[in-house]
Amino acid sequence: MAEHTPLTRELEASGVPTFTDVERALRAVATAHRLTGPPRHRRTPRHPAPGGAPVGTGYLAARRLLGVAGVPFPWAADIPPGTRDPVAAAASLSAPVVLKADWLEHKTEHGGVATGLWDPGALRAAYLDMVERLGPHRYVVEEMDRRPDVVEVLVAARRDASFGPVVVVGAGGVRAELSRDLALELAPCSRATALAMVSGLRTAPLLHGWRGGRPVDVESLVDLVVTVSEVIAGRDDIEEVELNPVRVAPDGALAVDAVVLAAGAARSGTA
Repeated sequence: MAEHTPLTRELEASGVPTFTDVERALRAVATAHRLTGPPRHRRTPRHPAPGGAPVGTGYLAARRLLGVAGVPFPWAADIPPGTRDPVAAAASLSAPVVLKADWLEHKTEHGGVATGLWDPGALRAAYLDMVERLGPHRYVVEEMDRRPDVVEVLVAARRDASFGPVVVVGAGGVRAELSRDLALELAPCSRATALAMVSGLRTAPLLHGWRGGRPVDVESLVDLVVTVSEVIAGRDDIEEVELNPVRVAPDGALAVDAVVLAAGAARSGTA
């Protein structure tokens, strides 16, 4: 159907979904069919969604909000706009560290990440380079996760126009959009549903020790999926959450990048 016509507005106001192309309509029908099958063990949240953490912009704001909910992140420090030397901010962190442009969503694509910074000189040089290229904005310095046998996973949630809050898990890292290995369920979800989502991925064998690798802590990943599902279900002021990558190792999961979009916010590649 055409977009934004009197008829589509009347249908949507009555709770009838409308679609502008056949592919989107068929995907919605397929999802509706799957979700009306046997019960998927939906549940109420274990604890209230974080009410005290506002929905801000940038990585640090996302860390604060999701950290209150229980999402684990590496230790990090803020480098405010206009800082001349970042070394003091990193004094309490263990090397090597990672420098990140706080405000960028797709940091790697814009040259907004520098990894493996072992000493103050390397951190200072990386910071001055980013400021020169990207501007004197807010940056983040964070301990670098160097654990072996890590599998990178994407955990996300959004407010779907047809189905409401949904949670997504899939193959993560810089190739996440290429692999399209994803599982989706309504939010909030139970641990049983989260485990089924993780186990159903094509890349699930990587989690269980692929070709000599050690199995990772799948339970910690399941906990994180449940937590993110509770955040999107419990906060009407959040439109979207994305953790990519979540680095899952034998001793647990760590989210090393995060985006939280406020309801009504438009997503872009740079904000």
